[in-house]
Amino acid sequence: MLLTLEGCLDRQRRLRALLSEQRMDAAMIVHPHHIHLLSGWWMRPIFQPVLLITPDRSVLALPCATDDPAAVDERIAYVGSKKSTIVDDQYAEAIRVLEPALKGIANLAIDQVPGALLSSDMKLHDLGPMLRQIKRTKLADEIEILRKAISGAARAFAWVRQNLSPGVNEIDVYNGCHAAAVKAVGEPIGEFGNDFTSGGEGGAPRDRAVKSGELYVLDLGVTLRGYSSDLCRTFAISKPTEPQLTAQRKCAEALEYVQSAAKPGVSCAKLHDDVIKMLDGFNGWSFGHHLGHGIGIFPHESPRLNNQWDDTLREGDVFACEPGLYGAELMTGIRIEDDFVVTATGVEKLSDIPREI
Repeated sequence: MLLTLEGCLDRQRRLRALLSEQRMDAAMIVHPHHIHLLSGWWMRPIFQPVLLITPDRSVLALPCATDDPAAVDERIAYVGSKKSTIVDDQYAEAIRVLEPALKGIANLAIDQVPGALLSSDMKLHDLGPMLRQIKRTKLADEIEILRKAISGAARAFAWVRQNLSPGVNEIDVYNGCHAAAVKAVGEPIGEFGNDFTSGGEGGAPRDRAVKSGELYVLDLGVTLRGYSSDLCRTFAISKPTEPQLTAQRKCAEALEYVQSAAKPGVSCAKLHDDVIKMLDGFNGWSFGHHLGHGIGIFPHESPRLNNQWDDTLREGDVFACEPGLYGAELMTGIRIEDDFVVTATGVEKLSDIPREI
């Protein structure tokens, strides 16, 4: 259990307070990331636990009997497989064993609605807004699991610096990065990021050798038990040109500005606009995407460092910041991304990875 008992119970307490405010009788949590957030329980994605939180207890329905740590008052097993073959509808089996605990519940808040509940007499309500409030403010145990995910990304980038050269296949780079990240965190990881193409605009790795003179923008995020880091570094396949070095320094300058300016109460849209003024049009190059976004149990959360939203930084936010510069002279472009946590007085950089290209 990577999350702490104390952290999970604190998040359950906050959820119960919100349920009381909204006059909900209970909450049913189905998404595995949300179950992990509230109970610390994690299992392979092919299995489907269900967590029920009432005003006075928490019950976790599992497809197997186990005493692995979890911040719950009770756990019950349902038939999730027969002779090692998984049943068709695990949610239906879980809800069947939860029926005694569901008696007397008229208003149920739920994050996703399994088919087995569609004919229920209970009134079902969207749990999403309450969960978004809880997961935005990261507690210490969540920050620690994000640090561990970031350490996996750091190991992946270190592997690239040691192994990247003209002629290396993009698929081999992806595999090497992935293996290094798994070794660093010590267990299987989930989603691994966005961009693994050299000399291109991003996307999945191709069966293609990288070429001298290209820039390799690697935007990856190690996902550990649902918690997603998000980091980007740009690598020159051969000696970088002076324009590429200039663009790298300018992107690093934008990151330093955000680190100095960000604190509770600061407008995320203003940060985005400020960096647009710094970067877009500099030396004829462009910066046309968001400045960043919150990270946590999903790759994109609040706050959004994006002038299409009106978010304000809060203490406990964790966000990725990713300024970039793009243009033909740069052989596609430069992007650098780091992760930060908002403290009472500013921000702390969680990632400590060389930025040089």
